[in-house]
Amino acid sequence: MLSSTNNILGLSVFSVRRKYFKVYHYIVRAEGSYIYLENGQAIFDASGGAAVSCIGHTNAKVAKRMLDVLNNGLAYKSSAIFLMRDEDYTAKLLLDGMDNKMSALYFTGSGSEAVEAMSKTVLEYHYILDPKTKRSKFISRDTSYHGATTGALALSQMGARKEPFIR
Repeated sequence: MLSSTNNILGLSVFSVRRKYFKVYHYIVRAEGSYIYLENGQAIFDASGGAAVSCIGHTNAKVAKRMLDVLNNGLAYKSSAIFLMRDEDYTAKLLLDGMDNKMSALYFTGSGSEAVEAMSKTVLEYHYILDPKTKRSKFISRDTSYHGATTGALALSQMGARKEPFIR
């Protein structure tokens, strides 16, 4: 049983966590807007995760499509090399609800990746408009958090999360 491998602090001995001395709870299942912990506690998950995948849990349509893709043998594809019709369909569906305020989407695998892609896109956009541009700085709110990667963390203003990495 995996739970017997936890040390006295309740930390997993199998993987590193973001905070070494925080006790993390194990999820045993999720359904709709709720996640359920090993101790039986039900938690209302208002954002479907880290506020970047708001589709709920066990969404039958999403689960079926994911299974269809996996059953066709595709567990991963590089967005730098290949396209999928599902991406076009999803992008069109999302853009149709934007009242022509956006014309294209860029899919990423996480919020941190999205923040880094955005920062590169913005810098490139301004460089293309003016190769001598001085626009190279970003403004973020006090106590903002934009992700776990060093690039996303650099744009964040949450001192406690940045401090261990500033030298």
